[in-house]
Parts: sequence; structure tokens; C-alpha cells
Amino acid sequence: IGHTFLLGTKYSKVLKATVHSQDKKIPMVMGCYGLGLTRILAATLEVLSTDASIRWPKLLAPYTVCVIPPKENSKESPAAHYADDILRNLIEKNVDVILDDRTELTIGRRLLDAQRTGYPYVIVIGRCSMQEQPLFELHEVNEGQRQDFSLDQLYNFFEQTDYRDVRTKSQIKL
Repeated sequence: IGHTFLLGTKYSKVLKATVHSQDKKIPMVMGCYGLGLTRILAATLEVLSTDASIRWPKLLAPYTVCVIPPKENSKESPAAHYADDILRNLIEKNVDVILDDRTELTIGRRLLDAQRTGYPYVIVIGRCSMQEQPLFELHEVNEGQRQDFSLDQLYNFFEQTDYRDVRTKSQIKL
């Protein structure tokens, strides 16, 4: 991930940077180091991801939440209006959110794509959103969990949860 360079005394002689050693001044031996951003990202993904999905640390994810509305012309398509409400509410809470508007694809296909892309949270507006008391699926991709929430519960989750929480490898279930 990182590397070091031994510069020797090339620059310390020019800068007259010296140290005292046994009653005489000698030029400092200099070194520097570099961290490669692309290597850090690659190592992060290698440690956190699974064979089935990318797991970005929440602070590095391209978006925190991906909202998946129903497939067009499906039985669930009348519930598509919830997507706008969810987007608006999460944006007001300063949550980075993206809408997967490829409604010609199935929910399952888009959910798989969202997991492969590495969004930490995916909200699915699916079959349960058609109930009298609509429920929405919240997939916590990094934890491998799925829960059903009402709209209020969903909004409270993002108000109360430190969804930007950074975890170490030992805290993440691999």
C-alpha cells in the first residue's frame, strides 16, 4: 500500500540540515514515504468484499443508499410514487442517495447490481409496499441483513443510525 524512498544526504547537504555526532556536524540522512490512493482502495475492497458483492466502507461508497422502485407494468408499479417520497426525505437528511430508474429490469436484477456496486444500503419498493400498511425492504449489504420497515421506521432508521459508521475488519462479518 505504501512505499518508502531513501533520499540519503542529497537534499540535506543543500539545505545544510545536520546533526551533531561525536563533536562534528554531519548531514542528515533523509527519507520519505508515499501512500498510493489506488492501492489503498484496492486493499480496502480486497479485505471487505465478498465473492458476491463489493463492500465499500460507508464513507467511501459511491452513494450510501440505492432506492429500487418496482418494475414498470408490474403488479407493484402503482407503488412507484413512494420512490420520490423516500428520495426527498433522505436528501433532506443529507443522505447520499441514488435512484435505480432502470424499471425495465426486475427488482432482483437491480438488487444484485446494487450489491455488486457496493451501496451499503438498498431500499426496495416491492410487493409489501402494496399492503394497506406499506412496508419497504431495507437491505444492509455490508451486514448481509434484510428488514421490512414502514416509511416512518425507515426514516427513523436513517435519523438514528450512524450510517456513516466506519468499522474495522474484526467488526464486519466476512
